[in-house]
Formats: sequence, structure tokens, C-alpha cells
Amino acid sequence: MGKHVDQIIEDLRGQSITLDAACQSLLASAQADPAGTRFWNLRVEAAMKDKRITRSVARSLLDALEGFQTDRTVWIDSGMLPPESSRPAPTTADRMRETDRLLNALIERTTHKRVETAHDLAPATPLTGPIEWFDSAAIVAATCHPADPENIVPGSVLKDRYRIVSHLGAGGVGQVFEAVDLLSLGGREKVTVKVVAVNLRHQPAAYAALDAAIRRTQHLIHPNIVGVRSLEQQGDRVFIVMEPLRGRWLSSLIREVRGCGTSHELAWPIISGIANGLAFAHRHGIVHSDLSPHAVFLCDDGTAKIMAFGLVNAVPVSNESLDVLDTLTLRAYTEAYATDPWAQHSQPHPADDLYPLGVIAYEMLTGVHPFQRSSMAIARQKGMTFAPVPGLNSRLKKLIDRCLSFDRRERPQTADRFLKRMQPSLMERVLSAS
Repeated sequence: MGKHVDQIIEDLRGQSITLDAACQSLLASAQADPAGTRFWNLRVEAAMKDKRITRSVARSLLDALEGFQTDRTVWIDSGMLPPESSRPAPTTADRMRETDRLLNALIERTTHKRVETAHDLAPATPLTGPIEWFDSAAIVAATCHPADPENIVPGSVLKDRYRIVSHLGAGGVGQVFEAVDLLSLGGREKVTVKVVAVNLRHQPAAYAALDAAIRRTQHLIHPNIVGVRSLEQQGDRVFIVMEPLRGRWLSSLIREVRGCGTSHELAWPIISGIANGLAFAHRHGIVHSDLSPHAVFLCDDGTAKIMAFGLVNAVPVSNESLDVLDTLTLRAYTEAYATDPWAQHSQPHPADDLYPLGVIAYEMLTGVHPFQRSSMAIARQKGMTFAPVPGLNSRLKKLIDRCLSFDRRERPQTADRFLKRMQPSLMERVLSAS
């Protein structure tokens, strides 16, 4: 592997290398050792926080890492927040400062496993217990905490049953592995294991919420949704057992077509598959709330499967009945795809899944993020706009535009409505192309 990110930053500060050379060096290191560099974005953000590099330089370095890394999902523990009922409705600026405060706490540099009380992060807020997380890039094998996904290598056996075969990548709030179920018939059945990166030992409410969510989503059996089998725990380690997967992440495909986009013939079946999976979940009262290319797996046969429905909230199943699955103690969102309501702790709605679906569709068809990988809050604050997708008829163009609206009310209200508008438009496009 090439230089470490800290050395690259110091060389850049000392003007011994150019910004372009620093970006190329980061990309080369990430390509050479994806597992060892997947937390480097935190170090870049820490350098920006410490004012060792400017925000614009940090953005360039993060963009370089984004060119290869599989995930930039941020974990937010709601124990750091006051109870919902005790907080007055904040202004948009207040919400942005709140989010910045939490992110700054998360990216603070450490050299070992940190355990802090929430009082250290918010002295004025009454809170309930310690918060733990792991700065995996700074932990050596001899001192790894048993719950840390960085400590899992091929050949490891979880709970005397699941033997790890290979690392598939990062997704949601943990790392994903291919494994073999040793207790299956013949001891050869393949499964997928997702190890939660956050230690839930001191977060019983969070574990209970995750367990309830997993039990709920076990009933989401659909070709475009990754089947969930069970939630398991071994000591401090919590992991989810899912159906076997062969293929690659959608984020990998999007990286490959960055700058040019993919063909409509390849893109639309994937977009349609994601929409079909979401529609099935919406019909069962489930919102994904963390959809991104890092939560979509492309199987070898081309099928798109949505993962990470473990972090969900149930949505109204009728005007008279509101069935709420409270996973608000488990907060994960991917910044460039998250809608404001989820990132700002509001009640999720199916329309919130349509915004990231629109971003994914736009990225696949154009090769660029519609808002330069900015969050919705920043894009709206700066009044950012996007160029129309070339080659779309007016109906499809309007559909994508509506999905990318900053206003939830202007988006299709469910994935079913998205599909109803998409399918006639695609047929019209095919006929016109003929």
C-alpha cells in the first residue's frame, strides 16, 4: 500500500505534493487496500475539523476516496439527543448545527476504542448511558475489541456456526461477509452475515429496536429484497444472518460509470427492481430510510436486491391506524442520499425513499450525483440545481425531477406510484426509439 492518509495530508500541508497528486495517492492506496483504507474519510474530516486542511481541500480528498470506497455511512446514536418531546421545534439552522455537532463528535480522532458518556458530548442534556464506537483504522490486531468487524478474518467462526469465507464490503452500519452455515445439511450452505460495527452492549433499547425491526422485516419476502433469517449475538458482537449473495454492490457499478453514466438498457431494469422492492415494503408499512447504492446488491443474474431494512420505521397502513416500529434509537443515514426528515429525526414516510431512488437513477444515467454529493440540506441552502438527464422523454424527465424535489409532498408518495408513472413512459421511449 502507498502512503498513509495522515502522511499524505502532511505532505499536502507542507506543499511537497499538489492537491491532484494527493488525490491520486489516496485513490491508489484505496485501490491497493480497500479494507485498510475504508475509514480514511474520518481522518480527512478530522483534519478539516482541526483546521489542518480547508473545507475545499477536504472535499477534494473525500471525492478521491469516494471514487473507490464502498460506504460513507454515518452512525448517530440517539442517546446523544434529548427526548423528542422535550425539544422545541428547531429552525433549519439549528438542525444543521445539531447535525454538525454530532458528526464532529463522531469524527474526532482517537487511537483506541473510545468510551464516553453522553454528558461529555452534550453537558446540558440529560442522557442515559455510555456510547461506544470503534476507530478501526487506529486499532492493531493485538488490541482489537471482539465486537469490532475489523477483527473478523476469513476462517473466523461466529457463534460456533458461521464460518467467514470472504469480505463482501461495507453496508449500512456494519461490514458484510460471505459465510458458511456449519450446522446446515452437509455444513456447506452459504449465507451472508452483516456484523454491526457499533457495540450495543450498553444500548439495550437500541438492540431491542434492531431485534424488533429484524423480526418485522423477516416477512418481507420479495425477489428484490435481501432475505433476512435471524439476528444473532456472541458476546459484544451483534450480526444479522441473511440469504446468500453472489455479485457486487451497486456502488461498485456507479463508480465504474462515474463521469459517463451507463446505458438506459442496463440502468432501468436496476431502477425498476429497486422500485419494486420498495413498493413491496411500502405496501407492508415499511420505509427503508437509509437507501443508497451501498444498500443495493446486484446479483450475478442482474437482479437488484435491497439490503439493510433492519433500520426502518413502519408507516401508516391506513388513515385510521398508525403502526410505528420505533427504531429511532438506531440512527444511520448516508449523507449524499438522505432526506431531511430522517437525518433530522422526523417521522419517515414512503416518499423519503423516493429521493434516494431518484439520486440513484440520476447517477446511473448521467455518471454524476445531481447535487455534487451534497446532502439535501446543503443543496437546498445553496439553491443547487441539476442538468436534465439526456435521452429521456418528458414523462421520465418529470418523474426523475419529482423524485429529486426537496419537498416531500412533490415526490411520488409511494414506490408503487413511481412504477405506475415509469412503466408507460419506458414503453413510450422504447417505441419512439424503434
